[in-house]
Amino acid sequence: MVLHYGCSATTPLTHTMASLDTPEALEVSLANVRRLSGSNLAHQSKPAQLLIAIESSLQSTLPSGSTSTAYPPTAYFVALLQCLEKAINDEVGNDDDIAETENMGQGALIPATLYLLAIIVPETPAQVALSKLSPLLESILPLFDTALEHPPALRSLLQITTALILFAPPNILNNSPLLKKSWNYCLELNLDPRPKVRHLAQEGVRKVLTTPVPPKVTAGNHPYLARAREWVTSHLEEETKAGGAGSKKKARFAGADDNDDEGKKVIWIVQGLRGWVAVWGDDVSDGWLQLQTMTDDSNSRHYARACCPCHPCPISPHRSTLFSRTCFHPRQRTNPLRNLPSLPTCPRSSTRSCPPLPTSNRPI
Repeated sequence: MVLHYGCSATTPLTHTMASLDTPEALEVSLANVRRLSGSNLAHQSKPAQLLIAIESSLQSTLPSGSTSTAYPPTAYFVALLQCLEKAINDEVGNDDDIAETENMGQGALIPATLYLLAIIVPETPAQVALSKLSPLLESILPLFDTALEHPPALRSLLQITTALILFAPPNILNNSPLLKKSWNYCLELNLDPRPKVRHLAQEGVRKVLTTPVPPKVTAGNHPYLARAREWVTSHLEEETKAGGAGSKKKARFAGADDNDDEGKKVIWIVQGLRGWVAVWGDDVSDGWLQLQTMTDDSNSRHYARACCPCHPCPISPHRSTLFSRTCFHPRQRTNPLRNLPSLPTCPRSSTRSCPPLPTSNRPI
């Protein structure tokens, strides 16, 4: 049966339906999408209408008389991938003036498909997603450039690529150019000026680097860790050479005037780094000293706030460095830098923890 929007879903579900039901959390997410089918907002109604069309097609593949409305994630995944491939090939769509791959605005087909894929892919069995890894990445990676001005589509792309990287075993991580390119996109978006996009990219990097890669049972030494460390040090070096006023080389997905981001990129880099510094590696002390040296000439008080989550330390910005001002609030359970003898103590305490804040000034 052919779906609305020209997408097909003809994979028989007789066997998979009996062996795998829709996870409860996934069903809740899909129900929240489905209920917006009558919304007046195109970016809400389009994904809901597409989901209903896909489910209508899936229902037709069930045995006669079946009343089940729960479909396995694999069925959704296959149908959405087919829909995405047809849309990218301009086999669907009613706009003759613009290609579907360039139409990333509200109510367009590709953003709606990406939105549903961002929900489905993390719940899809890893072996199923990996079996379609190349066609899926070949479809979505070119969309990063056209999605630059459209944060919702960009966030969906980030969620999909993060899930795929988490699924991949070491041999695929090391040998797939498409996955490596996806990782570079995730790193670059750590400098996106839009908070929702940037935080999602930072969280994706944290998840990847702090999640054990099977057969390991503990995190650390991820195949992409070296690239992440190289990215951090190179960008901090660029910012230092530029005097903290923003690198002449713009982040690929910055999407904003450098004047608006003056002095902020180091903050964003360190904010992201805080999430995975615990797995920096065996050479953490040497690496940290290298980063410390890079920021010796930085004199912005804003840099301290990226390191101390509770409040800025009152150290002279002209004599301190970014990482020498790092201190941790006592409510923080673990200090990932506790074994680094090169870090001086907080000047207001004999330990590496900041004193408690006054009640009126404690963060909410």
